[in-house]
Formats: sequence, structure tokens, C-alpha cells
Amino acid sequence: MDSENYSVIICGEIPDLFYISQMNTTKPMKSFLLLSMLFLLACNTTPPKPAHTNESGPHMDMLSKEQMAFIRDWSDRYNPQNIPVLNIFRNRYFRKTDLTELHTYIQRNKEKEKIYFTTVEKELRYKTELGIDTEEIKTINWINNTDVETCDKVDPDFWGCFNLRYKTDKFYYLSMPLFSSDKQWCLLHVTLQHKVKGESFGGGRLYHLEKGKWEEKAFLSYWGKSPE
Repeated sequence: MDSENYSVIICGEIPDLFYISQMNTTKPMKSFLLLSMLFLLACNTTPPKPAHTNESGPHMDMLSKEQMAFIRDWSDRYNPQNIPVLNIFRNRYFRKTDLTELHTYIQRNKEKEKIYFTTVEKELRYKTELGIDTEEIKTINWINNTDVETCDKVDPDFWGCFNLRYKTDKFYYLSMPLFSSDKQWCLLHVTLQHKVKGESFGGGRLYHLEKGKWEEKAFLSYWGKSPE
């Protein structure tokens, strides 16, 4: 585009009638009114608000307050070594076994516990991933997903690249927490990724809210090293 043939109207500057009349000497007023209308429309247009961005990734939906509270409590209670945690939570980490065993657990305990995960199958039907505002939970050592993807794609020595950035040879990545209808139960898939072969493990876990704390009630599935 040839910039010399275009002029920019800046909001707050009123078009010059004399200048416009020189552009069109036959109908200066008509030209002035037309450009004035365009000027007003441009200045009254509200620019769209930018989507929320965070370290997890641009334009990504975030964990809810309830999910963030769960992650905070989970880390405080079940991550005593403060092993770093990936800052993206994906439902694709769940396995079919998690759902099968969840239904088995519910049936086995239906006489003493009323557990209703009425929408869990629907929620797992879509490949959803959620980010987190890491400033809200500063007690967790967060791993930036962009760094993980960069090391995985660019460097053939993933752990050498990763260790150079985070000075560790292991980290957790978690599914998005899924709550029961009454928010008293939570389903989570936990994976520990370790540099040493045979040290990695993962599995689905079920938690129950008791006196304000999330108690681990059952392992629904696991793979790799014996779960801790």
C-alpha cells in the first residue's frame, strides 16, 4: 500500500473544511459531511477487549476458583517435596479405567455415600485444557508449558534442556479437577514424569472433602512405579 496516497484521521482532530474544499471545489460541504460522519463512526467504535492471557498460553480458559482451591490443597497435602507442577490441566490425561473404576467405587459405596458425577462423561468427551493464574498460588513451583513444548520439539535431549531451565529431573502434570454435583468429591489424574526410566507413574485418584480438606479415598487406576 502506497502511504503517500492515504491520510489518517486521528480521534479528537476535526477535519479542516478549507482543506476538504480544495479536494472537491464543486461540492465541498457534501464531502465535508461525508468525511465527518466517517470520522465520528471511527472515534465512537469501541475496540474489542483483548482475551485474557497468562503463562499457560494465550486465549486459554482458566481454572475456576473451586478448582484452584483444590489444586492448592492437593499440593500442600500430597506434594510435600514441592515437585514442580505443569501450568496446564488437561482432561485427556484421564483414562477409560478411571471412569470404570469410579462407577465401581460408587456402586460399592452407594449405601453409605451418595456420590453423583452426573456430567463427568460429557465433560471428558471434549479435549479441554485449562490454564491457571500462577500468581494466585505462589507456593507451587510452576513449570511453563511453553518451555516443555520447546524442549520436546527443539532439543533431542529433552531432560538436558529441561534441567538447564528448571534444575530438576521430574515434574507433575495433572488433569483438570472434576467435581461431583455437590462439589464434595473430586476426580483427578496425577502423573509424575521422571528422567529415570521406571520412576515415572500416574493414575486416577478420587478425593472427598472432609472438614475443609481433600482426603484421598481411592486409587482408580495407575501405571508405572507403585503409586505413592
